[in-house]
Amino acid sequence: GYVFSMLNVFLNLVLIDDDELIRATWKMVAKGKGHHILCFHNGEEFLKSNIDHRVPIYVDYNLKGEESGFDLAKKLYKQGYKQIFIATGSNAHLLDAPVEVQKVIGKEYPL
Repeated sequence: GYVFSMLNVFLNLVLIDDDELIRATWKMVAKGKGHHILCFHNGEEFLKSNIDHRVPIYVDYNLKGEESGFDLAKKLYKQGYKQIFIATGSNAHLLDAPVEVQKVIGKEYPL
């Protein structure tokens, strides 16, 4: 079931990040640009949400207490999500992303 399918037409992106400050910053910037985003603090919370597979997903590389962002990206890809990006505070160009990840970016709001 697509619980959020009507909402998702208007979703610009989803962020999965355990850092509350990063989630709050992205929400604030998105609101200022007239964008609609949803934020989740972990992959498990996201997977319960039935988000449309066409929505771009941005995953924190260093999720505390979970697998790496790359591991979560692979799991999301298997679930049918294809627009997956990794957001990292580390040097993005140094990370060797798996094929499931479209691009590795910094922590700045991407749109």
